[in-house]
Amino acid sequence: FHPNIIVHIFVFLQINVVTTIVFVYIIYQLIIHHYCYSVNSIHFCYQSIFDCLHHL
Repeated sequence: FHPNIIVHIFVFLQINVVTTIVFVYIIYQLIIHHYCYSVNSIHFCYQSIFDCLHHL
């Protein structure tokens, strides 16, 4: 097993993790913003975000 292969795999995994986190974050933001604008009430929106985080 060549050390270079391990390094490449590790780098690839790191890149994948980063892209996944970024992707999830963007989707999360889009959903929350959409929800906020649909409801058209900032207070209610923040309340729901807090509830969601609280349930995690």
